[in-house]
Amino acid sequence: MFFGCSGRQLLDYYQACVTYYHQGFDLCNDFDEFFKNISEDLNALRGDYQQLEKVMQNRHMSVNRYCDSNTNSASNKIEGYLFKKKSKGFKTWCRRWFYLSDNQLVYRKRSNEDSFSVMEEDLRICSVRPVNEGDRRFCFEVISPTKSHILQADSADMLSLWISALQHSIGAAIQHDATHNSRPQSTSMPNALPAKRRIHWEEFLKIPGNALCCDCHSQDPRWASINLGITLCIECSGVHRSLGVHYSKVRSLTLDAWETENVKVMMELGNEVVNRIYEARVGDDCELKRPTEQCEIGVREAWIKAKYVERRFVCAMPKPQELLASETAEVLSIDSGGVADEGGSGGGSNILGKHATLPLGGTRKWAVKKLRRRRQQRSLPKTLSDDPSIYNTAKTGDELDEDDDDESINIPSMSLSISRDDLLVIGDDLGLESYETPCILGSDQESTEGESDPELPEEVPFTQLDANQLLYKASVVHNLPVMCMAFALGADKTWKNPQDRQRSFLHQAVISGSVMACEYLLLNGAAIDAVDELGYSALHISTAKGHIAQVYLLLKNKAAYDLASSDGKKALDIAVDQKNADIVTL
Repeated sequence: MFFGCSGRQLLDYYQACVTYYHQGFDLCNDFDEFFKNISEDLNALRGDYQQLEKVMQNRHMSVNRYCDSNTNSASNKIEGYLFKKKSKGFKTWCRRWFYLSDNQLVYRKRSNEDSFSVMEEDLRICSVRPVNEGDRRFCFEVISPTKSHILQADSADMLSLWISALQHSIGAAIQHDATHNSRPQSTSMPNALPAKRRIHWEEFLKIPGNALCCDCHSQDPRWASINLGITLCIECSGVHRSLGVHYSKVRSLTLDAWETENVKVMMELGNEVVNRIYEARVGDDCELKRPTEQCEIGVREAWIKAKYVERRFVCAMPKPQELLASETAEVLSIDSGGVADEGGSGGGSNILGKHATLPLGGTRKWAVKKLRRRRQQRSLPKTLSDDPSIYNTAKTGDELDEDDDDESINIPSMSLSISRDDLLVIGDDLGLESYETPCILGSDQESTEGESDPELPEEVPFTQLDANQLLYKASVVHNLPVMCMAFALGADKTWKNPQDRQRSFLHQAVISGSVMACEYLLLNGAAIDAVDELGYSALHISTAKGHIAQVYLLLKNKAAYDLASSDGKKALDIAVDQKNADIVTL
């Protein structure tokens, strides 16, 4: 009887549980419509929030512009008494009433006088800065190309107001002149310094390969890696940012202001050239899956890290002993699909490795090809355009022999040419001259430094062929594709040449006079304050040679201007000795 009673109670308990869960299930089904309505309401609220956020951002920008315009107009109307230091006699201080009028800085002896004197006739060519090391407080200096004036305000607040007002007036005068072209402008500016500018981003896409993302080949990239010289889609740019700036420095083609030297670097490289280097060993049997436009983020990350961080697809540099012992070299050519069209999508979209044999013969020296100006697109003969190899020989008898069964050595995917029986030229024809230069820069700003130099590149024995020597020699001839190859081969950024006065790569780029080569090295982490055996840094050498644009670039990148050489000279001392006023004022 005990077991019968317990069994009924247990059965009742099971039935109660089943009833409870059935009622819960029915209740949840009844809530489906309620939950669906809540989800729709949340989506509508999210859309309203995003729309309201855009409206508020636009209002915030409008308010800021209105406040800035009011501040500028108020500051431009500033006037008051200032102490002026006389430039003649005992250089005493006198009190005058100063104000700004018609892009001029003028003053009177008193505020109620009609006669006035003009201190500076054109504020466009002036600059203003505070004087921190003077015998009086609250002083600032107005500088023009021919003279300078020291003025003193009554307080720190008035000092800030006057400096701000002058800076706004100078900027407004320059902007008004550029917009309305009210005054004649000089047509030649040999010492003009690079400036940030907004470019027409579509011009970048005309560089071969740049119309597609360098990594996933998606259409219309809007981002770029300025130290690699490639264009990227927004998904790949996010992965590049995660690598760190020591691997990739990402900029927007449409949103960021580009400096002239960055534009030069982008023009000399491009997706096609970079992929020839970083994807030289990519074939159909590649172990990694190439990313596509719709691929998962994991596939994209794995490919980009293997390509740029591990440099897994870069051909290794052969050992000099192997080159000296071999009569031929097996080289990797690139099937780039012919010459890139005007849109830049011809190369780099389908890179397949093919092998050919380059006869070395008696070749025992190597040199780096000096970079030349890109010319307009030319139609190639069929015998050349059908050949996918990027390696060619200058001598008629040195043709590629694909049927040679002799022992051969693998050479990285660089463009090679044998210009003599004993000279191997690296970077002779990387396809840079096969398309028309985009209209990004003016003719006076294109990267043609040293192209009229008739000297042949320096010849180096095969025993000194390594990544560091390759980057060292490419820097002096400012050949950016070969410099990119050297970095991909693992060149040491802090290396110095023990056979050339302990000079660094940046020393060589400065000697070449190329701002573009200097910028490329600095973007890729070259030591900016490295010194040679005499204690001279790149800033010392550029100052001694009078290269104003290079001095400006080095100072902008925070080069140590107070670094003294072994003989105790600073870069400023060299500029003063040479009476180079342009560099001294920098």
